[in-house]
Amino acid sequence: MDEKRVTNIKKLLLLLAVMFSITALISCSIEDKKINNPTSIANEYPGNIQDINKIELIDGKTGESKTITKKDEITNILNVIKDEKLIPSDNQEGGVGYIFRVKLFENEELIIDFTPNRLKSVEYKSNAQLIKTLKGIYKDYFEREF
Repeated sequence: MDEKRVTNIKKLLLLLAVMFSITALISCSIEDKKINNPTSIANEYPGNIQDINKIELIDGKTGESKTITKKDEITNILNVIKDEKLIPSDNQEGGVGYIFRVKLFENEELIIDFTPNRLKSVEYKSNAQLIKTLKGIYKDYFEREF
């Protein structure tokens, strides 16, 4: 290869490296903004949350689950949990275990699966009101204290 061609290849490789670096920085910046913003279950729901037609409650201590399909019960549960504020945790390394896990379905398709501290791969700070609300819901459906 002649010297001019080698120089052109080096310039092209340098340009590609710079473009890759810029793309990586922009994508990290966008993801950081998404993770740092408070949200709610309703905000994270990818459609109309009123279209949910099944909720599955899972007891993390025993693995037992309860399925709710009555529309009025689903509406009541959603009305008390959907707008609870979720504030991202500074630590995004992930926690271990859960007591409350909730799955939201539309026509047998799982749309959202969350715990009070994790939704869509993002870790959230503990929300005392959400936990209190879930304790009440779980007590009603599992017929015991949580």
